[in-house]
Amino acid sequence: MHIYHSEVTRARTLPQRLLSIGELAARTGLTPAVLRTWEARHGFPVPERAASGHRWYRESDVDLVQRVVHRQRAGVRLEAAIREVTASGRAPVISVVAVSRNNNQ
Repeated sequence: MHIYHSEVTRARTLPQRLLSIGELAARTGLTPAVLRTWEARHGFPVPERAASGHRWYRESDVDLVQRVVHRQRAGVRLEAAIREVTASGRAPVISVVAVSRNNNQ
């Protein structure tokens, strides 16, 4: 099998495959409802949004969510687990709900 230069170039320029919330849930062992709740309360994970409002996630989000779940299972509170996991990578966008909830406590 020969791979031609144009095929290699095309593969490099194709956008990264995005995952639906259902696909992310299936790959991380969570439910879409849990992922939506985490996003609303903690600004994590950070989806890209389609014009229709649908959430789309990167392949790298699978690893981030799995790391948070692993930290939770080790006894770390969700907020701390998210902070630990995102400290070295892409920081989450804090939601308005999370900020107002934290300010009212």
